[in-house]
Amino acid sequence: MDEKAFTKELDQWIEQLNECKQLTENQVRTLCEKAKEILTKESNVQEVRCPVTVCGDVHGQFHDLMELFRIGGKSPDTNYLFMGDYVDRGYYSVETVSLLVALKIFCLHGGLSPSIDTLDHIRALDRLQEVPHETL
Repeated sequence: MDEKAFTKELDQWIEQLNECKQLTENQVRTLCEKAKEILTKESNVQEVRCPVTVCGDVHGQFHDLMELFRIGGKSPDTNYLFMGDYVDRGYYSVETVSLLVALKIFCLHGGLSPSIDTLDHIRALDRLQEVPHETL
């Protein structure tokens, strides 16, 4: 699928997700494959344009996520940084993480190793490997 066609389809998925309607398994797979393709080309440390709205855990609470967007503004008009715990408790975990991925909102991992204490350590990580048993 060419970029223009994918972008149009992605816009339709975002609209669907904004209505809290699940994507099909095939759509989620395609979204994840495209996200992997894009993210593997990017560096480990991303610059975030200011101003940025920093958000805490959403735990799959899709309606809370939508309320954050209602109050803070829709993406891409507002830059967001989510600090982890996107899913696990709410009924809408799939919709929540799918929307965040579709919007390519910058999301941090919820827990980095205490041995990582500088951005240079993060830049040096090989994130295209299996996570070692002793974690990062």
